[in-house]
Amino acid sequence: MDMFHCKLTLEGRHYGMRKMPPVKAAPFGLRVISALSKLVANKGAVGALDLLKKNVPSKDGKVDLEGLDFSLDNKELATMVVSIISLISSLDPDEVSGIFTSAFSSDVYCEDQKLSDPVAFDLHFQNHPGDYYPVAIWVTWNNVKPFLKGIGAGVKTFLPQSPAPTTVSGK
Repeated sequence: MDMFHCKLTLEGRHYGMRKMPPVKAAPFGLRVISALSKLVANKGAVGALDLLKKNVPSKDGKVDLEGLDFSLDNKELATMVVSIISLISSLDPDEVSGIFTSAFSSDVYCEDQKLSDPVAFDLHFQNHPGDYYPVAIWVTWNNVKPFLKGIGAGVKTFLPQSPAPTTVSGK
């Protein structure tokens, strides 16, 4: 598993991936951004994101699922589930399916199984269906994240630079 750029462990299963080449990942990132823009446009989804942010415990700015109470009587957990359902309902299922299919077409493995192989993919996720969404989101995020980091600086280069303000003294 040392040959991978990113690693993920779910219930003792070790996933690894190599990132897509930039010529493939950049347009993939635009596709993901386009799909996610529907979430931003949906006022209910924005409210759901706020609820999630408020109810998900974190340590040092990172999500801490171990600190979350998963008992059935936990009202915060119920609120999170409703929020997640609201978010998911804002997405186009065909577009999400296409994004995840593209994500898995790159070098994604579980142990020694290459999940871009259709037979290995089907067998693996039939045995571990609960891993599908977390792994698909993880693969997607790790392929898109590098292109999102520099977007602000890149946009600044195209904006006209305004001259520094000057003061005029009156006589």
